[in-house]
Amino acid sequence: MSQRKSTSTNLRASAGAVFGAVLRRHRLSKQMSQDDLAELVPCSRSQVSRIESGTRTPQEDFVTAADRWLETGGELMELWREIDWYTKVDHPDWFRRYAQMEAKAVKVQEYCATWISGLLQTEEYARVLFENGDAKGNQEEVEDRLVARLSRQQRFLEPGGPLLVNLLSEASLHIKVGGAAVMHRQLDHLFELTRHPNMLIHVVPYALGERIPFSTAITLITTPDGRVRAYSESANHGNFMEDPREVRRLSRDYDLLQAGALSVRESASLIRRLRERYLNDHHESRLLQHQLAQVQLQRRQRRSVHRGG
Repeated sequence: MSQRKSTSTNLRASAGAVFGAVLRRHRLSKQMSQDDLAELVPCSRSQVSRIESGTRTPQEDFVTAADRWLETGGELMELWREIDWYTKVDHPDWFRRYAQMEAKAVKVQEYCATWISGLLQTEEYARVLFENGDAKGNQEEVEDRLVARLSRQQRFLEPGGPLLVNLLSEASLHIKVGGAAVMHRQLDHLFELTRHPNMLIHVVPYALGERIPFSTAITLITTPDGRVRAYSESANHGNFMEDPREVRRLSRDYDLLQAGALSVRESASLIRRLRERYLNDHHESRLLQHQLAQVQLQRRQRRSVHRGG
C-alpha cells in the first residue's frame, strides 16, 4: 500500500472514530441502547455498533434519522458534512483494479469522448492505437495489451452476457484511425454489435454541443451487490469514485446524456451510413493508387524507349 493511500485510510478511520464517539455520547444522554436506536432509525444493531466504533461509514439517511431521534439539533449532520468520507485515491495499478471490477460487473455504462470504446474495438483498430500510444516501439507490450483488451470483450459477447450501455461521441466515428479500410471494418463490427440484445449503443451527436457533461471517458460499473462505482480515465491515469453522492451525480449526468443521444435504431443507421462511406473512400483510395501506379509505369516505359532511341 502506498504512503498516500495509507495516510488517506488513517484519516478516514480517525474521522469515523470522532463521529462515532459523538453519536455514542448523544445516544447515552438519551439513555438509549444500540438496539433502541437501531429500531428507531431503522437499521441493524451491528450497523449502529460499527458506526460508533468508526469502522463503518454512516449514510446520509442514517444521520438524518439519528439527529431526529436523538434530538441533537442537527449536530450529527453538520459533523457528517464536514468529514471527507470518500477521499479520492489514485492507484498506480488502476487498470488492473478496473479490469477486476469489470470482470464481475452485471452492468457497464460507458461514455467515450474521443476513441471508440475498448469493449467495442476490433483488433486492427486497437492495434493502431497501441502502436501509436505509450507502447510505441515495444511490440511485446502491444501484443500483451491486445490480448488483454480482446479477452475483456468475451463476457459481453456471450449469450446472456452483462448489460453494456455505450454512448459513443459522434467524433469517435469520424476520427480516421488506421485509414479508411480499418474504419470500415471497425464500423462494420459496431453495426453487428448493435444486434446483440445486451448491448445498447447510442451515438452522442455533435448537436448536443455544450450539453455534453463529460470532457473525457467515464464508466459506471454496477456489481452483483447493486453497488455502483464511477471510473474516469485520461492518458495513463485512472481514477475511481465511490462517494455515493458523487456517483449519483455522475449517474444523473449519464442518464441525461443518454436521453439526448440518438436512439439505438438511429445510431445503427448512422453507423451503417458511415461504414459505407469508409468503404467508398477505401475503394477510391485503391483506385487512385492503381492510377498512380499506371502513370509511373508509363513514365518508366517512356524513359526506357527514349533511352533506347
